[in-house]
Amino acid sequence: MTPRAKKLHSNTTSHSAEGGRGRPQLRLAQQVLMGQGKTAVITAAGAGIGRATTDILVNEGATVIAVEVDQARLNKMAADLAGAAGTVDGRRVD
Repeated sequence: MTPRAKKLHSNTTSHSAEGGRGRPQLRLAQQVLMGQGKTAVITAAGAGIGRATTDILVNEGATVIAVEVDQARLNKMAADLAGAAGTVDGRRVD
C-alpha cells in the first residue's frame, strides 16, 4: 500500500470508529470493492476523490479502469501504483 493510501485508509477507519463524518465515499468504496477479482470504473481518477478511491481500490487488489482527461495525471498515477496488489488501466477521455 502506498503511503498516501495508508494515510487515507487510516483516516477513513479512524473517522468511522469515532463516529464522525469521516469520508463516506471512501468507506463505501472499501465496503463494496475489497479484494482481488473486483473491477471498478472511476471517472476523474487523476485527482481528488477519484484519485483517492483509485489508490485504495488498487491497493486492495481490485482492477480499476481509471478515466481522466489529463494524460499527465494518468501517467503519474500509473507510476505511483506500480507494484500495487491490483492493476490500474488508465484511459484518457474528453
